[in-house]
Amino acid sequence: MLGTNGYLEIAPSPSLANQNFTWAAWAKPIGAGPNNDSTGSTVLEQDIDDYNVSVAIYWRSTDNRFVFIFGNTSSEAFASTDTFATGAFYHVAATYDGNVFRLFVNGMAEGTFTETKSMPYSSPNVWTIGSSGPAGIEVGYPRTLNGIVDEVQAFNRALTQSELHSIYNAGSAGEYKTGPSTEPPAGAAPSASVNAASYANPALPNSGIAQGSLFSIFGSKLGPSTSPAPAFPYPPRLAACRSTSIRAPGSRQFPCLSVALG
Repeated sequence: MLGTNGYLEIAPSPSLANQNFTWAAWAKPIGAGPNNDSTGSTVLEQDIDDYNVSVAIYWRSTDNRFVFIFGNTSSEAFASTDTFATGAFYHVAATYDGNVFRLFVNGMAEGTFTETKSMPYSSPNVWTIGSSGPAGIEVGYPRTLNGIVDEVQAFNRALTQSELHSIYNAGSAGEYKTGPSTEPPAGAAPSASVNAASYANPALPNSGIAQGSLFSIFGSKLGPSTSPAPAFPYPPRLAACRSTSIRAPGSRQFPCLSVALG
């Protein structure tokens, strides 16, 4: 819940300035916002100026439709085919594959716009969730969403409809993937270890776990490793380590290790 005139800012980054992309979020509109017009209220966006945005998703109360804008706010925009009433969460996603802009709600196609273009991004302007950016606010169009935004995601490619439908079907359980157990036999030595003090996911080159972090690792056969750790950027020093478990909806229970890095 964003509260009165509340919104979130995300600093501009080359990792978000993708020519092919998917932006997605769960949105629950509750009612009209301060700018009750054909554009509506902001789920997420990046302003360029008063008349242009990089990418924006809105929900408008005039007819309960989501709106996808990807450039000029008058000529590069379209609304969802179906309507989506207040009081419920919807998974809304906007994609571009270099040729076609697509809008999906709850994993279902809601409209397309064919255009081949170089996506404009404004490097000094922030991305905003739940409101327009400074350019809109300064001219009296804050477009603050009267509602809730959750689980905003950005991808550097256009997700397929089947992928988006899978995210929607996961619902409140998130994108945790279940499958056959791969636990080693009882008493077997772990097959891999993670240097928690300096681990960086190879799929996310700018990620990592900073010293002073408090986090949990999910899995089985968890515990501190006795193997030498790679010196990147420094050896792990566990200030605390406690085995526990998390119980999810549906009585599913997942073992995890709570770790504090000193």
